[in-house]
Amino acid sequence: MERQDLAERGFMKTTPYLHSNTTTGSTSDKKLTRFAYSMILVTTLTALLTAGLLISIANDMYAFVKPTRSVTLTVDTPTALPTLCQRLQEEGIVANPWIFRLYTDSKEKTETLEQFVGTVTLDASMSYREILLTFSEKANE
Repeated sequence: MERQDLAERGFMKTTPYLHSNTTTGSTSDKKLTRFAYSMILVTTLTALLTAGLLISIANDMYAFVKPTRSVTLTVDTPTALPTLCQRLQEEGIVANPWIFRLYTDSKEKTETLEQFVGTVTLDASMSYREILLTFSEKANE
């Protein structure tokens, strides 16, 4: 079959974004193009926001770039983990208390922190691992 026959039968449709020699397109083609650009924009923005969130969490968890500031924390009675995590945030030790809580649960150190009574010196530049080690060492003294 010739090209003209295929075009007449509807097998070859020309669209403005596929063929450079076509200068005008139908309204549905323009809407489709706008929709495609919108989806690309939404996907890009979502990816950027997700990347920013993950970088923030990783920085807090692994202490890549955190200020150096020493804090002495005194715990008089055993404290529930959510309360202790909130207190660590208020003192500037962790930025994301809910992530610290998940990390503590994953390392099976929840009971160690909840049963902790005493005084511990922490630094804002500590990673989550170092914070848990400090609490564990003080609990074992």
